Amino acid sequence: LVANFISGILLLFERTVRPGDMIEVGGQKGVVDKLRMRSTVIRTFDNTEIFVPNKNLLTSSFTAYTQTDRVVRRLLDIGVSYNSDPTQVRNILLEVANRHGLVLKKPEPLVFFLGFGASSLNFQLAIWVDDPSHGLRVTSDLFFMIWNEFEKYDIEIPFPQQDLHLRSGPWDTFQGEALHGHHVGLANGQSEERNGAVVDTTASSAKAIGRADGGDAPRDKTKGGEKAPAAKPARLNLPG
Repeated sequence: LVANFISGILLLFERTVRPGDMIEVGGQKGVVDKLRMRSTVIRTFDNTEIFVPNKNLLTSSFTAYTQTDRVVRRLLDIGVSYNSDPTQVRNILLEVANRHGLVLKKPEPLVFFLGFGASSLNFQLAIWVDDPSHGLRVTSDLFFMIWNEFEKYDIEIPFPQQDLHLRSGPWDTFQGEALHGHHVGLANGQSEERNGAVVDTTASSAKAIGRADGGDAPRDKTKGGEKAPAAKPARLNLPG
């Protein structure tokens, strides 16, 4: 309490903040409404009151927008397509700014060409207003006016895009490449899953090659070590 009381006296004598000043403290922006002995009342733009201990205003940093001058600057970022004429865009932005009644003529509005973006030419419009509380409304008005002017002169406001390059070619080429990759995998001894069972395709291929070369197919051995007789081939009788 003593620290806040002494801080309040210092604020009154030093006039660090005054009623009517626009400040930002602790992430809250508003206008100083009252200076009390223990706290300072700040009224936000939502018409809510914030009570800040006077000690905080002396021991912590805060932003004072109107300490010496109530004139503040507002910046508007605008991007247009690469098909636009930069000179025409600059002229439109300046004309719109000078047409608004709350934008100051001194200092005069300025347009900066910020550079070439990924999908747009980037500009920035700088304007000044004589009351910080007008800043948001003026900015909104200017964006509406700029949109209407861009519509009139067919100036596009782009959005980020991505190009997808599709490989062209006959379908049998892609199908052949897919089959080639499949056969290479089988030749390397990879296993293939069929109907829930894993089959070693390399071993199966070796058995098939042995039969094709006239070799004997493997037979199950009996308990005594003798080979089981091979199954007799079926005979097909054709009429005639």
